[in-house]
Amino acid sequence: MSEIGREPGLCGSAILADGSLVIPDTLTDPVARSNGLVTGPMAVRFYAAARSSRTTGTGWALST
Repeated sequence: MSEIGREPGLCGSAILADGSLVIPDTLTDPVARSNGLVTGPMAVRFYAAARSSRTTGTGWALST
């Protein structure tokens, strides 16, 4: 998988974070543990992302 939308993914939290976001164990993270990527067939157990330096003209981050 090369892309996933912001809402079903975990990247929404990374976009809002300052700097990088690391979740060592998604099963114990209060936000990630109920995410479909964690509970579903992909069974994501570790997640790391950093907000892209690319932003819109009004300062919104475009991606992780």
